[in-house]
Amino acid sequence: MNSIIFELKPLLIEEGYKFREADKSLFIELPNGFGELQIYDLEDNDDVVGLAGSEWHTHSECLGDPDLPRTNKIIEFLSKIFSGQYLLIEEQEPGKKPRKSIEEDLRSYLKWLPKNSTYRVFNKT
Repeated sequence: MNSIIFELKPLLIEEGYKFREADKSLFIELPNGFGELQIYDLEDNDDVVGLAGSEWHTHSECLGDPDLPRTNKIIEFLSKIFSGQYLLIEEQEPGKKPRKSIEEDLRSYLKWLPKNSTYRVFNKT
């Protein structure tokens, strides 16, 4: 199994993304103090791409063109985050802890926003 960390580090450096490596994970700094994207390996050449300290996550196989290598999908995903095509959202539901997510479409997200909740977009362009 090829490690996603080993494969991705040179591309992150080449693209100029700020990151750190810890606990068998890569942590990539997201815009405007939103937090970090955490990437790590699972078994059977699977991986997790998630928000550190949050329940939100996906897998590289779910990102973009299925014919692209997983590292390219992750770099493309990061590019879309930094350009504002994917939105970094923190939601606050009354009486609950804030919840962070990465969303592609604000309208779709707002349809499911719990009543009386507020939200903040960290990277809207």
